[in-house]
Amino acid sequence: LIGDLEPSEATTISGVTANGTVTGSDQYVGGLIGYADGSNGRISVADAHADGDVTEASGNNNDHVGGLIGELTGAGDVTDVSATGAVTANGSEVGGLIGRLDHINNDNYRLENVSATGTVTTGGQYVGGLVGRHRYAKAVTNVSADGDVTTDGNQAGGLIGNLEGGTIADSTATGDVKSSSKGYVGGLVGYYEDSGTDSVIKNASATGEVTGNNQYVGGLIGVADGSNGVTITSAQANGDVTEASGSNHDHVGGLIGELTGAGDITNVTATGTVRANGSEVGGLVGR
Repeated sequence: LIGDLEPSEATTISGVTANGTVTGSDQYVGGLIGYADGSNGRISVADAHADGDVTEASGNNNDHVGGLIGELTGAGDVTDVSATGAVTANGSEVGGLIGRLDHINNDNYRLENVSATGTVTTGGQYVGGLVGRHRYAKAVTNVSADGDVTTDGNQAGGLIGNLEGGTIADSTATGDVKSSSKGYVGGLVGYYEDSGTDSVIKNASATGEVTGNNQYVGGLIGVADGSNGVTITSAQANGDVTEASGSNHDHVGGLIGELTGAGDITNVTATGTVRANGSEVGGLVGR
């Protein structure tokens, strides 16, 4: 629908649909929008949908490829959107819905009522079934991803590869997640970074096998960095978790590979076999 969107004032994209295959050979490829920059005017997205495979074949280090949007920066709320189709790339920041999503910092913007269906395959880092890299969100609520996620890089998640802060609630990921040569891999989130406020994960689940080839592998979250405290409640992971590198400190868990600066952890479960060759390995939490 749009290759490059850079408005000079606040803009809302709503009530739009794109159908068909999208193919690019460089950065910023999306089923609806390739690149959207709201730095000079916040961009909100509502009731937007894309249906079709998205492919980027250059192998650029930062591809920014998504089933709906390749990169959206300076974002407001993103609500009631979806993407259906396989997303294939060779580089980083790749997601089933959005490759990279940066909200306006220090505001209360949300990612809510969104979904992605289809496989995500690439060779770089920051890879997710829904969003590859997500920054400055206040809340991620009622979101889902359904499809296998496969990469050679680190920070891969069935839902989000790298999430910087915010609450995750009522969210699910279904499908196997695999990095053939790196770590920071989770069935839901590869690397969760505590933003200092509202760092809560609740009513979240991941179903599928999770495989990494370096440190920090978890059935739900690879690493949760809770320097300011992360609270986890009503969370579950279902599926085998495997780490094969034999690192001295693997940090592998059926639910979480490593959780630092933890708050309360309540009503959580992990089901499946956990396999690793190194240390700090647990059926629920590695460390």
